[in-house]
Amino acid sequence: MNKAICVGLLACVAAASADAAIVFSGISTVGTLGPAASVSGPSDIDFVFSFPAGTVGDPVDPFRVGSVVITYDALSDSPIDRAVYSALGAALGTGAVTIDTVITDLINPGVISNTSFGYDTANPPPDSLAFNFSRATTSYRVVTTINATALDSAGFDLAQISLLEQNYAPAPGAMMLGGLGLLALRRRR
Repeated sequence: MNKAICVGLLACVAAASADAAIVFSGISTVGTLGPAASVSGPSDIDFVFSFPAGTVGDPVDPFRVGSVVITYDALSDSPIDRAVYSALGAALGTGAVTIDTVITDLINPGVISNTSFGYDTANPPPDSLAFNFSRATTSYRVVTTINATALDSAGFDLAQISLLEQNYAPAPGAMMLGGLGLLALRRRR
């Protein structure tokens, strides 16, 4: 087979498999900041908080502290080993939002990621965090805890989360193996 065709085929396979197909199930949001609507794509899940949900502080006084725990399972057709989380919202005065996530492998039980990020007036939103799992897996459980605080002060105090996006990416080796497998099949013909 022509080398140009092989290279082109490999590039197409790698591009096509850049996003793993992930099925999200058992989705729950529980807490005083909820409810949150969830929307999922092929490799991401978004949680949307419509005002006044996701908000603590002066606009919704007396609620100065709130939290929500988001839990779901994910099953992927390719091993996943990294993620990018992004958060949109607001922080004014004493307002602060922290987002803590623990990801557990459901195939070889154990924690494969434990991350934390957030925002306040010194580090205003939007904020994002890219991180790697300690090992790749195709089945995992995600537990994300969002805490918002806006203690009363002389000024206007607000902590609000409006969107949390959790995007997962396949291990680079998984994409390459898929491409090589298709290339081998093509060569046999």
